[in-house]
Amino acid sequence: MEQLLQWGLQHSVKNDGDAEDLKKMAETAKHESGPGQKYDPAVLDKILGKSDAEMMKEAMIVATNEEATLDNKLIALDNFEMLVEQVDNAKNMKNIGLWEPIYSLLKHGEDEIKVATAACTGAAINNDYETQDTFFEMDPLPLFISYLESSNKTLQNKALLNISGLLKHNPVAVHKFTSVGGWTALGKALQDNNNLNLQRKVTFLINTLLLSDDITMKPVAAPTSTATGVAIRHESQFPGDRAPRTPSTEGMVSEALYKHNLLDAILSLLPPNQSTDSDLQEKALRVVITLTQQSSKRKEGERGYMTPSVKSRLRDCFRNIRPTWIKCC
Repeated sequence: MEQLLQWGLQHSVKNDGDAEDLKKMAETAKHESGPGQKYDPAVLDKILGKSDAEMMKEAMIVATNEEATLDNKLIALDNFEMLVEQVDNAKNMKNIGLWEPIYSLLKHGEDEIKVATAACTGAAINNDYETQDTFFEMDPLPLFISYLESSNKTLQNKALLNISGLLKHNPVAVHKFTSVGGWTALGKALQDNNNLNLQRKVTFLINTLLLSDDITMKPVAAPTSTATGVAIRHESQFPGDRAPRTPSTEGMVSEALYKHNLLDAILSLLPPNQSTDSDLQEKALRVVITLTQQSSKRKEGERGYMTPSVKSRLRDCFRNIRPTWIKCC
């Protein structure tokens, strides 16, 4: 241990004042520690640096401290976000008890705190199914759905980031989303002309969810969640960058588009509408194409079946779009 301290003093400290302080702390630790005793952790922290877990804890202490300034809280949350972008750190949030305090910050009175916190949770659930499930068990969907109707555009966008992370390849979450009015909220967001970025993200999310709505892929057996009583997702193969944890939402998404007027909102973005952003129109068209592909696999009576009246409307839609394509080309 003494050799480690000496090596650390020689290689880790550039400031003479810090080096002198460390030497004094090391000497004190050496004299006060008996056989088998450890050196002062403060010395090791300064030499080796604190672990990610310790930095996460400290950031959360500052973020939840009522006496800390708003700027310091935001800096702490920004640091926390960078740490939980790493999968291992995101998983460790549960082990070190950080989900409860961060969830409380999502309900903070300051929008800036809610935005920064939602950025943290969105980063944490982005790349790890286990972390997504842990967060989902806290029932955050109703809160994020309510934030979709906020007048704060950044908060709206961060709310959708979390909704997207919770829903993708997760039929359990899609079922919950349906039961708490999520599709109606998405429809309103899709028509929010004051937030183009949100409209684009909603359209992209709908298309992503439709890609996992293949009714020909049957779900696999899975353990049951103690909190929801619904089967927890399992790993299985699926084309794309990430494999879903269950094969399919089995028509839930397609059905939602019909039942909650989302298809109407999507079609309203396409030609002959000339005022819609071109990128948004392209994303809306992808939704229509994906929906058509998925619906072709369904039989009458199956969930998400496309009725003749809907098929007729889509034919009209493509007739209106075709002249535009020809003109553009």
